[in-house]
Amino acid sequence: MVDRIRKFQILNNQIFAILNKYLKPASGGHDPLLTVKEIDPPEPDEEMKASVKDLSFMEGKGREEEKEQESLPGNK
Repeated sequence: MVDRIRKFQILNNQIFAILNKYLKPASGGHDPLLTVKEIDPPEPDEEMKASVKDLSFMEGKGREEEKEQESLPGNK
């Protein structure tokens, strides 16, 4: 029983040695979690602008339905 526990201790030590080797932070003095690359949003092209114009009819329809619902008696 003691021999089996000792083997697991050795195995655990080896596993943690490898993890510590590869998971230690870089010694560059900066935290890699704080390094964030900022990316500008894409510029809309003509195709995207056209598709937004095609969907503009949906906005008006929704507003008309809301007005109809508000004008019904008992919905105030």
